[in-house]
Amino acid sequence: MQKIALPICMLLLCASSLAQAGRQAALKVQACDKWLPDSTNDVTVVNFTFRHATKLSLGDKKKITQEIKRNKDPCGNLKEDVDEIAERVRQTYMERGYFKALVSDPEITVLGQNTKQSLINVIISVEEGRQYRLQDISFTGVTAFPVADLRTQFPIDAGDIFNTDKVRMGLENLRRVYGASGFINSIPVPDTKIDEATGLISLVIAVDEGGLFHYGKLIVNGVESQPGAREKLLKAWQAYQGTPTMARLSKNSCATSTPAPM
Repeated sequence: MQKIALPICMLLLCASSLAQAGRQAALKVQACDKWLPDSTNDVTVVNFTFRHATKLSLGDKKKITQEIKRNKDPCGNLKEDVDEIAERVRQTYMERGYFKALVSDPEITVLGQNTKQSLINVIISVEEGRQYRLQDISFTGVTAFPVADLRTQFPIDAGDIFNTDKVRMGLENLRRVYGASGFINSIPVPDTKIDEATGLISLVIAVDEGGLFHYGKLIVNGVESQPGAREKLLKAWQAYQGTPTMARLSKNSCATSTPAPM
């Protein structure tokens, strides 16, 4: 059984690295101030052609093109956005289990232009690869919670299509669970192992729990907004002092939090 480990950045849907040097000059289109991506009478028409994209439905392709048109203005240098366009297509594939799909830099050309309308053609070529499913999810470095409880934070079951968006949701859920219990510096690090013989992916989450933090003393400086305000605030803070720090409060808390031994 052959297993292949892929870089973490593929799982986290990282955008492509730095834009390639020597991009072609900006496309010049007419009447840029009248660009209406949702209109049937656009003065600038962008036509998308997908090559070898047999696994995407017409609905998928339409959704991708609509999102690109909403966020990319051809009145600028559309050629500088090819990395983001390719990444959006690859993300769609990865959400459908095509974890190793490769998307080439889109080919962008001006097909025609006159005083009324410009026509831009965008060709997107894809190497789809095979579709993968989830084998299992395991954890390392976990001491603060039962592993079974952490597993429930991932909305994907064994045997399901390996959907990277659901994996991302699970990682966010882990951060919230740890952060709400005082582990405000916890970091879940995912890794994947692919079994090409079966088309299954095992997901291993290495959790760096960090230290457990508690709310410390509250120090109030400055002039009171009204008499007795300082005393009321200090009294209210007593309910928090010594309890685990919650991540959402720690961002703006004026108290000092001190790490406690595990």
